[in-house]
Amino acid sequence: MLKRHSLSLAIMFSSLSLVACNSNDDDNASLPSKAVTTTTITVTPSLGKILNGRVALKNAKTGAILAPTQTLTPTSNGTAKFTVPVSKLADPVLAEVLPTAAGIVEYFDEALEANKTITVPAADIAKPILRAAASVTANANIGVTALTEAAVQQAAKQASGLIAQNINN
Repeated sequence: MLKRHSLSLAIMFSSLSLVACNSNDDDNASLPSKAVTTTTITVTPSLGKILNGRVALKNAKTGAILAPTQTLTPTSNGTAKFTVPVSKLADPVLAEVLPTAAGIVEYFDEALEANKTITVPAADIAKPILRAAASVTANANIGVTALTEAAVQQAAKQASGLIAQNINN
């Protein structure tokens, strides 16, 4: 009878040992992640025809900068990519095309089939040349053209300015 009891104890201890040796490393799997979820917002001014300038991405309502200003260069194919926390996309965004710090904007003039340079006075370097405002979600693409500039101006004239309702209208 002692052997039977010893065998039962051996089976019980080995079962407990196997349960205690859980091999998965998901100890903190149910804890919320402290990492910030980000997304990419791509801004394409004038269908990629602006070859030299800067692009700023801001909260349309508050004017707060959402990501560092990007420089447009011929190697970037006239686009600017921003990495933005998804939590900052609750309000509409405003994409602004600015001259370089030297006050230069270079663009491709389709009528002349040549690159043209605009020189902006030093006092106007911080003023946008073209803007677009939009309510966006993750991985959005924003085009900035003369028509989007007109839409921004129209929305800004409405009561409460650049809010989602005025921008979406």
